[in-house]
Amino acid sequence: DDLENFSDWFDIALREWNVSRPKDFPSVSVWQTSPNWFTNEERHLKGLIEDSRGRFSEAEIKHRAEIDRLEKELGAASEEALEGRKRLLSTQDEPLQRAVFEGLIDLGFDVQDMDLVWEERQHREDYRITDPDVPGWLVIGDATGVATGAKGSKIATVIGYVTKYAIEEKPDSPPSVWVLVNHLIDRDPDTRGDIYRADDLNVLVTEKGLAIDTSALYLLVEACSPNEDKCRKARQWLRSTYGQITVENARSWLSENEI
Repeated sequence: DDLENFSDWFDIALREWNVSRPKDFPSVSVWQTSPNWFTNEERHLKGLIEDSRGRFSEAEIKHRAEIDRLEKELGAASEEALEGRKRLLSTQDEPLQRAVFEGLIDLGFDVQDMDLVWEERQHREDYRITDPDVPGWLVIGDATGVATGAKGSKIATVIGYVTKYAIEEKPDSPPSVWVLVNHLIDRDPDTRGDIYRADDLNVLVTEKGLAIDTSALYLLVEACSPNEDKCRKARQWLRSTYGQITVENARSWLSENEI
């Protein structure tokens, strides 16, 4: 494979084998194609071939260097993504909470990080989410990551936060409820399926709430940000949806809206 022109070597081999085993390898005459007897036209074309090979070799070296450079950049970008937006796909606890906060901001929501508000031992909702397009609209949101299936008790907990908010703030209308869940985190996000059981989702719908798979949030942010019009469409969809948004739901919505 490392030979540029195998036929030259094969011609030499045939001549050597003819000497050692003339019956098995009859004489093969190759002088007719020897460069020693080229015409001017043959010599000219042979020169063009060698020039072309030289240019290809130079281009191949540059090509390999370019591929090496790009592969190193890809490796660095992949490492950065794992510490950045891809936390929505694979993390729990504080890394997930931060990734959700950043993802919602990237979509154009205004998000208040409530961990900076509450006392350290007074655990309440993670976020209060508003939309600059809809004054007065508010979501009490919480992020959670679980290695197994998501538990319905989380929904009851976040609804409890809404109740506390209503008692303390006495709003004209109760806020919405969002539970942002990274579940079954060891699986491919495309195979994780529904977030909650149907009975748990019925509770959410009753409260005008929404469970969002953080992998679905990842798809929305990747597809829409930083395009303002696309982000506005995504926010409108999230505001008007109750129940759950899975990876499958997000892919379908993006396809239907040609995003």
